[in-house]
Amino acid sequence: MTSTMFCEPPATGSGFFDTALVVAFGSILLLVGTGGSLNPTTAQAYPAQDFTAPTTEITQVPPGETAPEEPAPAVQSLADRVSAIKAAFGLTISQLAKVLRVERQTIYDWMDEEHSPQLQEQKRERLAAIERWAAQWNALCPWPAGKGITTYQVEGATLLDLLLADVLDEARLTHVLRGLSEQVKAEWQRREERSFGEQARRRGFQPHGQSLRSVLAGFGGSVSLTHDDE
Repeated sequence: MTSTMFCEPPATGSGFFDTALVVAFGSILLLVGTGGSLNPTTAQAYPAQDFTAPTTEITQVPPGETAPEEPAPAVQSLADRVSAIKAAFGLTISQLAKVLRVERQTIYDWMDEEHSPQLQEQKRERLAAIERWAAQWNALCPWPAGKGITTYQVEGATLLDLLLADVLDEARLTHVLRGLSEQVKAEWQRREERSFGEQARRRGFQPHGQSLRSVLAGFGGSVSLTHDDE
């Protein structure tokens, strides 16, 4: 009935406009009602209505199944966690044992990959707290704290003093970590300068009254502070 009604010639109005209107509505009804598509000739006449383009399929998960989940990040072993704390602060085994409130042998046991000791709740909480401060140090400085952990003081307290405390003082720890990190970075930069100077002298440069960097800068290019080019 629908196709007969739209195929009859219009009673009134301009022929071209009414015919176009009939074709457009007929096409829409065809698409909605039967899932059909326009032929190429009609599609060219109405470029804005791209009914010939393929539709995007939506994939549904079958009942009883779940979508795949992203793999969970790998869990660090106890040995890795303890080693990370030791490396970040440059602690000795004795210092690390005191900070974590355990015996030296316990540290060795924890760092043994073949053993998986069960931690008591109190020790587990202490380990997690010190681990967070080690992560903060790594975010501030790419080098270990080293001797600065016992020599750099703020208001009479060193970083080791604060890590040994029964209750970790967040404000003071943050202040000491930032100050010590700047000092450690400056020290490593001085070491690189000395290494740079030794490399330059071995190559025959003998600057007078100028820094080695300024002398070599006059030759253009850049100079590496590593020994990779030897």
